[in-house]
Amino acid sequence: MRQPIRRSRSSRHCGSRPRKPRADDRNSYTTWTDVHALLLAVEVLSPSTARYDRTLKRRYYQRSGVGEYWVVDANSHLVERWRSDDERPEIITESIAWQPAGASDALVIDLVALFTDAPGD
Repeated sequence: MRQPIRRSRSSRHCGSRPRKPRADDRNSYTTWTDVHALLLAVEVLSPSTARYDRTLKRRYYQRSGVGEYWVVDANSHLVERWRSDDERPEIITESIAWQPAGASDALVIDLVALFTDAPGD
């Protein structure tokens, strides 16, 4: 059973803002606190948070029923894909695809191109 994602008082908002709902759009969110479950969580590693992202945060997302958790390691040019029941990640270096239930098309990211075009490379 999925557990709702709870935001602690110390968590920060993302850099982007949720969009304002249209009058006919009952599924729009007006604040991040309106989101109660995640389908996908993505973290980009930094040296100061790598251990936390790979252990505590990963276990939290897995316990909370997040469908997939991606850990992006830009230095190693790979993504670790974790699913709810995984004990070890799937290591992906070429391209990664994600298609949640009900989506007509998959999100496909060419990791080779992404990392080649990344600043610092």
